[in-house]
Amino acid sequence: MHEHHIIDALAKSGCYDLVIYGHTHTPDIRTVNNTLIINPGEASGWLYGKPTVAVADLSAMTAEIIRL
Repeated sequence: MHEHHIIDALAKSGCYDLVIYGHTHTPDIRTVNNTLIINPGEASGWLYGKPTVAVADLSAMTAEIIRL
């Protein structure tokens, strides 16, 4: 999703196991109320010069940011 300002509310609702968002271009991996939250950053690196992607392990509900 693109609406980064409601990510925490979605996670706190308890309705989602995983929320993936963008808009900020800033890599983010965290857990809120058992919801894994991921922002992969920006694959192109055009804004901050640091191209990144996220890889998620859905069986373990973990993720990591990988710099390209």
